[in-house]
Parts: sequence; C-alpha cells; structure tokens
Amino acid sequence: MARYSISHVQKRFKEIYDLDVKKIWEYKGCRYHCTLYDVYDSEKNLILHCVTLKALAEHLISKGEY
Repeated sequence: MARYSISHVQKRFKEIYDLDVKKIWEYKGCRYHCTLYDVYDSEKNLILHCVTLKALAEHLISKGEY
C-alpha cells in the first residue's frame, strides 16, 4: 500500500487548483475508521466532503500532478 503525505497533497491542491484541504476533526471520530478531509475553495465554500487522503492522492496521480 502506498503512503501519501497530507502536507504534499495539501500543497499540490493549493498550487494547482487553489483549493484548501482540511482534516475533519471529530471527538473520537477517527478512532475506528480512516481520517477524512474536506476540500474548500478560496472563498471557503465546501467543494468536497469526507474524502480520504488516498482518493485525493489518486486524483493527483491520475492527472500526473502528484
């Protein structure tokens, strides 16, 4: 299984698409399942909700931008 760096994914989404990737913080929310992220545009509008790091990285890889 490939390992992806959240800091690298955040940086690439900001540079390429001007989107912010932020971790969803919930009380004990990530105890039994994977960490999830929300994606916001420059005006703080929610674009994507509850996306995994793997899905974000795979999007960049499929576009040749990872």
